[in-house]
Amino acid sequence: MAAISILIIAGTGRPYLIHALRCLFTQDYGNWEALVIDATGTSSDSELVRQQFQQVSEDARFRWLRYPHETGFPPYASRKWNFGIAHTDGDLIAFLDDDDMKGGGWLTQMAQPFGDGKTVTTLCAGKLIDANGTEQGVLFNERPSLARGMLVEGPNFVTTGQLMIRRNILVELGCFDEQLPCAEDYDLVLRLCEH
Repeated sequence: MAAISILIIAGTGRPYLIHALRCLFTQDYGNWEALVIDATGTSSDSELVRQQFQQVSEDARFRWLRYPHETGFPPYASRKWNFGIAHTDGDLIAFLDDDDMKGGGWLTQMAQPFGDGKTVTTLCAGKLIDANGTEQGVLFNERPSLARGMLVEGPNFVTTGQLMIRRNILVELGCFDEQLPCAEDYDLVLRLCEH
């Protein structure tokens, strides 16, 4: 069972962070760690993140990291993701936004295609949900050439919360492009498709 590092940037979704953290307790996959990157700009926001983190901090799988650099606009999430990646121990990297919640089988379903001896490097999976909360279908694609075509010719349907990537591949690619103030996930997936 591969070790999974889950990265969570605590920023604009900080009021919902506790729900994102608690959903990890429902996972049926046992070998994971969660790194909460506190990227808030004010001491009161940071205190809210700390209070929410303290509710799960007795579990050794959770680690809190204070992002030591700039905050504000543009957000440069790429720099915060890379800061977190540098502190991970897992073979696989997954991303969870601070206002997201995942079902109990999320890690198991995401990790399964990476099984022993398989050459999968990246997985993009998720559900399409409309503005009314109705499921419209499932996004799942293991064919990089098709994924690249869809990304270039169609709308950007990829977010970091849909990705699981082998850590060694992520590092080999140079992680996220820190010069990009936004769309870092889109850029990374395009580079992964070329890999």
